[in-house]
Amino acid sequence: MDIKKSWLCDEEMRGEFGSADTLDLRYFYDFFMGLLSQFEKSPSGKPVYEIIQTDWHLFADMDTAKAVIQSILTPGLLSYAFDDKVDYSADIKQKVGCWERLKEDVQRQRRFLADYDEFELFTTPYFAAEAELKRGDKLYRARILPNDVVKYKCKEMGCPPPELATAGRANPAGISYLYLCEDERTTYYEVRATYLDRLSVGTFRIERDLHIVDFSTRVSLYYAYSNGGGVTSTIVAKLILNEISRDMSRPMRRFDSEQEYIPTQMICEYCKLKVKADGVSFKSSVYGSGRNYVLFDKDNAKCTKVVNREIKSLVIGI
Repeated sequence: MDIKKSWLCDEEMRGEFGSADTLDLRYFYDFFMGLLSQFEKSPSGKPVYEIIQTDWHLFADMDTAKAVIQSILTPGLLSYAFDDKVDYSADIKQKVGCWERLKEDVQRQRRFLADYDEFELFTTPYFAAEAELKRGDKLYRARILPNDVVKYKCKEMGCPPPELATAGRANPAGISYLYLCEDERTTYYEVRATYLDRLSVGTFRIERDLHIVDFSTRVSLYYAYSNGGGVTSTIVAKLILNEISRDMSRPMRRFDSEQEYIPTQMICEYCKLKVKADGVSFKSSVYGSGRNYVLFDKDNAKCTKVVNREIKSLVIGI
């Protein structure tokens, strides 16, 4: 079976085959067999093509994923059939569980001397500050204006001083990190602005090139071959990053304890001290298309402009 090259969404894999318009699936047989062997039957699972397309975005759409996987997964080839519900193997799920075990360790056992050995075993070299912010890039931050304040000045738009810094998703109490957004609209949601609220929105200029750990980045299965890590290792690392990304993006509810912040504070400190990153990035929990940045050094971004906004409409989803 041949497939159109455009049906492959993974650009790194697609680039391996030059300018050809169609590709013979025999070229991919070993790759897909290595991937398909990572699953096993599970009554609570999903069709294998659905998991592959949802997690790895290998194809242009779900119909293409279904057609290609069905042509490869012939009866009797593996321990499950094309129509069976499956999930990742028990071995993979046990390894991915290292993040939950690390969270339990820092929340319930030891706060300051956590054991990272298992975590590092499964995430290195995938856990790296590969994303970048370039000098001159612009990010945004908002503050809700009290009734007696006309407008905040640039110097008032940054993070609070350490003595006033409360615990956040990324920072412990007493340590100031600068929380910024990729676009202005995301800031409205991040400050939980409501109808008729007045806001000051600051534009921040990045002062030097920065290396960022992006928790929402897509890990390509191409890494399984380009760095020699193997399919299983790549899947495990990607699923761990997914778990961290979900925790970084999870909104805190009104009555949640600050203890819920501890694992993500810990992983941000890990990025700062062990990965040598300048900050982290993750999807906004309150605005689907938004992205947040946390810079560990507030001096790496400078507020250059402040504008006032007023919230004139509000949409509430259920």
